[in-house]
Amino acid sequence: MERPSTPPSILRLQSDQEFELPAPRQDDRSISEYFKFIKFYALLRNKDLNDVDIKVKFIVGLSPDNKKRAEEFGVKKPLKEIVKYLVRELTLSTEIQKYKVEELKQGNELVRKFYQKLERLRKLSECDEEDLRMKIFCGISSKNQDEVKLWGMNFPLDELIERLETLKQLSE
Repeated sequence: MERPSTPPSILRLQSDQEFELPAPRQDDRSISEYFKFIKFYALLRNKDLNDVDIKVKFIVGLSPDNKKRAEEFGVKKPLKEIVKYLVRELTLSTEIQKYKVEELKQGNELVRKFYQKLERLRKLSECDEEDLRMKIFCGISSKNQDEVKLWGMNFPLDELIERLETLKQLSE
């Protein structure tokens, strides 16, 4: 019995025209997950991530909001930079949203770190300092809230934070 030279289960493609691999789409995936699919797609196509065709397919496959953000950032930049921007921008906009609806809490953070984070988000969301004062008060621990109530809310924020830090140091 003669053996065939190529097993029938293996399909050999003669050229790229015989088989067109569809590019992935973001759909409901995160940017990071979608990027993994694009990397795999580029690998299968034997192309570099910064190949124009791969970048175009990546941008075309993005959700409409992410596509707009990528185009605003600049499509001529390396693909990894575009992805990094989209992931960072999404995280930042989520933090700003949480800031606006007073969802950010101090947790285990030092008071000064919490204050610095809120101050950065306040500037990005273009809110005033009085808004920041209320968000700090709502976000600090209940123990710190009680102290601030005793002292009064009219202290300058730097002094208020300094007092809370000193109180923390004395209690350790």
